Amino acid sequence: MPLTRFRKLHDVARRLLPSSAGSTGVVFALTLPIMVGMAGLGIDTGLWYQTKRELQTQADAAALAGAYERFANNAAGVTAASFADAVRNGYAGASIVVNNPPTSGLLAGNVNAVEVIMTTSRNPILSVLQLNGAVVITARAVATAQTSASGSTCVLALEKTAGDAIKISGNANVNMPGCVLHSNSSSSIGADFTGNAVLTADAVKSAGGHKVTGSTTVNLTNGFSDYVAPLPDPFETLTIPALGSCLATNPHYVANQPVTLSPGTYCGKMQIDSQATVKLNPGTYYINKGDLVINGQANVTCNCVGESDGVTIILTSNGAAGEIGIVDIQGGATVNLRAPTGDTSNPFNGILFYQDRNAELKNSQFEGNASMNLTGILYFPKGHVE
Repeated sequence: MPLTRFRKLHDVARRLLPSSAGSTGVVFALTLPIMVGMAGLGIDTGLWYQTKRELQTQADAAALAGAYERFANNAAGVTAASFADAVRNGYAGASIVVNNPPTSGLLAGNVNAVEVIMTTSRNPILSVLQLNGAVVITARAVATAQTSASGSTCVLALEKTAGDAIKISGNANVNMPGCVLHSNSSSSIGADFTGNAVLTADAVKSAGGHKVTGSTTVNLTNGFSDYVAPLPDPFETLTIPALGSCLATNPHYVANQPVTLSPGTYCGKMQIDSQATVKLNPGTYYINKGDLVINGQANVTCNCVGESDGVTIILTSNGAAGEIGIVDIQGGATVNLRAPTGDTSNPFNGILFYQDRNAELKNSQFEGNASMNLTGILYFPKGHVE
């Protein structure tokens, strides 16, 4: 067959073969919406994941804030604290539910735990053809706060913000084996140790930080713990009963005239002069609208017989808060007092000094060179204790 005829047959056959160009265009047109939809879904999913992360951060912060309030026995402030911390972390418009105790999970029913559930919704932007309606995004967090169980807290500073809430300075030698000193202050120097002081204790804990300067020696079995949960006021629900009539007004006890006092209400300032000797029979003493001042060289003791006998001295006022007094034990005084420990029905059992929580900020002083043997709780919730 001539070559020219072969070429003509080849050309005819090639024209009869199906063309692939048209079919590719059809397939591309059919799959394009799917590819665009998948890409849009991927972008939308990334945006929703980012929203989820932000929502979880807000829920975590809210749960922690609520747990700290619950730990501080402020159940009424749990919800407000949770909302406030959620806002600080970007909360804006999502549904938020605060449960104390949690309603589900491992800590369901635990009154010390706080559950926060946050919910929001997002409409699809690029994947609207693939999804019908908005996507619901939820974050849940549960938190509970607790302090370390090591040691026994025997010094607790209730002040929440001021620096030096606990301060040991000068030449003080504080020996408290097995004792934890705990500061509720969130200050960067919630506990301060300076000068030539010496402290021996189990641990020092602070809701903020601590500082050690000078030649201070700190001997701690379990060291420092900063930024721990604050401790609740152990006596915040304790109330002072109605005061009785005055056994004495502005009582003043002078040198070389020994006296034995009975429990009851004493009105105005109680002054115990140098060289005076005063014995306190077991019971509760209320000092109404006045200070307790024990001068140097005075001798004050508990006239206790049984091992559980003791005294409680309460500084209060049935008038203005500014009239609530302080304790001033001056250098050179000899004071041997102990709190009652036998009657568990006594609300002041174990308490030696109790200052009314309504007191204004004042200083109570237990001064150097005094010989003091004080057994019991010293409770000054609104004042400084030096």
